[in-house]
Amino acid sequence: MREAEKAAGVEIYATGQPMLWGWVYSYLDQLFLIFTTTVGIMLFLLIIYFRRAYGILLPMFGITISAIWGLGILSLLDYNLDSLTLVIPFLISARAMSHAIQLVQRFYGELEEVDDSREAAHRTFDSLFRPGSLGIVSDAIGLLLIALGSVPINVKLGIYASLWAICVVFTVLIAVPLILSLLPKPKPAAKRPAAEDALFGRVAALVANKQGGLIVLGIAGVILLLGAQLSSRVQIGESEPGSPILYLDHDYNVSSKVINERFPGSEELYIVARTDEKGGMKRPDVLQAIEAFQNHMLLDPELGGAKAVPDLVKQVNRIFHSDDPRWAIIPDSEAYVGGLMFAYMASSPVPGALKEFVDTDDRVANIVFFYKDHQAKTIRRAIHRAKEWINEPANQVEGLHIELAGGLVGVTAAMNESAYESNMLIIPLVLALIFVFVTWFYMSLHAGFIMFLAMMFCTVSTYAYMGLAAIGINVNTVPIIAVGIGVGIDYSIYIMDRIREETAKASGNLQHAVLRAIATTGKAIGFTAACLIGGVIMWVFISDLRFQADAALLLVVMLILNALAAMFIVPSWVMIFRPSFIGSARYDEDGVLYAEKAIA
Repeated sequence: MREAEKAAGVEIYATGQPMLWGWVYSYLDQLFLIFTTTVGIMLFLLIIYFRRAYGILLPMFGITISAIWGLGILSLLDYNLDSLTLVIPFLISARAMSHAIQLVQRFYGELEEVDDSREAAHRTFDSLFRPGSLGIVSDAIGLLLIALGSVPINVKLGIYASLWAICVVFTVLIAVPLILSLLPKPKPAAKRPAAEDALFGRVAALVANKQGGLIVLGIAGVILLLGAQLSSRVQIGESEPGSPILYLDHDYNVSSKVINERFPGSEELYIVARTDEKGGMKRPDVLQAIEAFQNHMLLDPELGGAKAVPDLVKQVNRIFHSDDPRWAIIPDSEAYVGGLMFAYMASSPVPGALKEFVDTDDRVANIVFFYKDHQAKTIRRAIHRAKEWINEPANQVEGLHIELAGGLVGVTAAMNESAYESNMLIIPLVLALIFVFVTWFYMSLHAGFIMFLAMMFCTVSTYAYMGLAAIGINVNTVPIIAVGIGVGIDYSIYIMDRIREETAKASGNLQHAVLRAIATTGKAIGFTAACLIGGVIMWVFISDLRFQADAALLLVVMLILNALAAMFIVPSWVMIFRPSFIGSARYDEDGVLYAEKAIA
């Protein structure tokens, strides 16, 4: 509040949707701080990890070009960036950089073998283009399926974000190897820290044998069972009062709490009463039915009050009879009711005073209920009570129709229904389509099942975290989960493909292949996970918008879970069950990877 507006002993509290979105837009300046801090973190991580020019500059090149292409797509589609979903574009850009890191890391590894930049770049492209493309397609699937929801903002998000993700094929998977083939050969790499190699060596030693693999899969199975139990705690909608967009101690939520404690309520549910003929709202039986509906709803202790045309008619009737409370009744004559309504309208200094109650034809009336919050349980109870009365045959009045309409409570109820339907449609579709693509890519059901196993572990664990953190399923969190699945599965695809490749080089020696894959690709996965987390983590610490912070933290949890699944579950499964598409992988005379019909 400005100093000129302050007065001793006076405090002003403001709530409502205009105030909420005013607060949201007031934090747009934080974007620049988050952006610069994020870029700084990524650059620092690249310097620490690579300590070589190509390893630092090319991933930054990939993220820059991908961001330019993505913003160009937004401009061409005439879409805008919504402030609440900005975490996702940040993640897509960070994902572009992580693909570039995989390419540069592999380039340096190939260079040690062939000592020729052009040949090393060629090998890098041959090895990583196919699994990289599969990973990007998985990203795009997760993003595109968001558009299947009924919320317009998510439809737009799904379209532009999936196109943005696909662009990474050209801006990174093709561009980076091409640039590496044209640049001068870099100097030999400095020796990596012994502690770093020892860490990944211990991981490899754990999963590169059957005993360790059984332990890992056993722990993963226990986590899945516990996760399934905790997932049942996840609510559809919000679990706390106030706006979930802002923190509970924010001025807006504090104001909302104070106002709702002292007044009927700031969260409105609008319900429409509609009659078949003009002037239907003057009928006494119609007004009595609406009053009965109000009384039924007011039995809810969380309902602060209601406003409808029967209250107006009764109060005007009372005033016309010397303010005698005995006359606060609905008259039994349609003409009498019409006269009272006309008297109120004629005596009001405000033109159209009746419009907040009925339309100009007296055919449609608006019934307003005031609630203290729009938590999931409050909304479910309100909608259930309304439908309960509406669907009761004894309450039917000829020519009268009661319809659920809107208000914050009504709109939130519709959004919660949409979120539930979207969650039941989008998440299974993401899992199914990635399973199909991986199966088709490797021509192996076992390959698809391994990826499905990794995705299920991460998805169930994510829902378990949401249950513990009291994060509800709503139209904002469903896209985050879908994006996390699509983006995170890249790790498992890269590690599985590298195990297959190393198995072919080692003539079927799976243990050696797993050790090599974790020492090379596994190390890159660990670093790319750190970079992706660095790409969104600053939203948690800097953003004053709680939703952005919760969304970023949810993505961080999913990224960590996917990295763990790739590093532990996928190699363990391969070691124990020895899938034929991996165990029989060989190179032909032309250096093309294929799978023999029989396991070697």
